[in-house]
Amino acid sequence: MTGDSITAEHITLLNASLEEDLQTLKALNIPPQNYYYGYYRVDSGELYTYKVDPNASVTIYDIEQEYGAGEDRLYTFKTWRDFAAAVQENEGLLVQPYTLTLKNGVVVKIEEKFYH
Repeated sequence: MTGDSITAEHITLLNASLEEDLQTLKALNIPPQNYYYGYYRVDSGELYTYKVDPNASVTIYDIEQEYGAGEDRLYTFKTWRDFAAAVQENEGLLVQPYTLTLKNGVVVKIEEKFYH
């Protein structure tokens, strides 16, 4: 991650408690024993670097409530720069998988995957 770009590995991560993901697991004929703890994950090893819109928001599930999350513990950094500054203080923010939303090849929104 830099001030204006992010490098990410493409992974398949499905949450069996989400109806859409569960239907995908069934369509792929993935047996339940292959999604331990309700998640199915396959790492591709393929890395991609994307430019990030400076106004891209980043939503995390703030378990420790370090950033002022409410009852649902979701917290949204309003801009990419806000998130980048927080990562300087807490690299643990980069551990969770995220879903990137792209528009014309540029990341415009990032959301932590496990809770969306």
